[in-house]
Amino acid sequence: VGMMICCSHTGFRTAREVIETAGAPVIFSHSNASAVDPHDRNIPDWLIDLCAESGGVIGVNGIGAFLGGTASVTRLADHVEHIAARVGAEHVGLGLDFVFDLAELEAFLATMRETFPDDASFRMPVTMIHDQQITELVAELIGRGFDTPSLKLILGGNWMRVASQVWPTRLTRT
Repeated sequence: VGMMICCSHTGFRTAREVIETAGAPVIFSHSNASAVDPHDRNIPDWLIDLCAESGGVIGVNGIGAFLGGTASVTRLADHVEHIAARVGAEHVGLGLDFVFDLAELEAFLATMRETFPDDASFRMPVTMIHDQQITELVAELIGRGFDTPSLKLILGGNWMRVASQVWPTRLTRT
């Protein structure tokens, strides 16, 4: 039907079943590698492998809690590098989960204490990679040996590929 399927907010079993039955690339729009940081929200290598086998993309999340406790370009690059080393740069993208109004987000989260209790690993203040830090990320990835074709894929080329495979170019009615 031309619907892109994202498993960032599914359980691991559900994600596996979706990928196995989708028939098209499946994405994790904003998820990180649990091998780099074992946060419950991050995905294991076997799911990264399945996503790549589907032709999909893992969009690395820029929220500090999911990067390893701090929102740093170095930690973001650690997740990008791990995924690219495991399944290739053609299956990595950015899914920063950035919000412009951090105060509004924190006020909203404060009203949801049952979902985000004080002892949860997702704590306030929320830290995140800002869109202005993408140039720092590129410099970090170049320093780690990423070439221009790989950077083009990571910085949007992979998302364009998956979109062109999943979304129909024109809809016809019968």
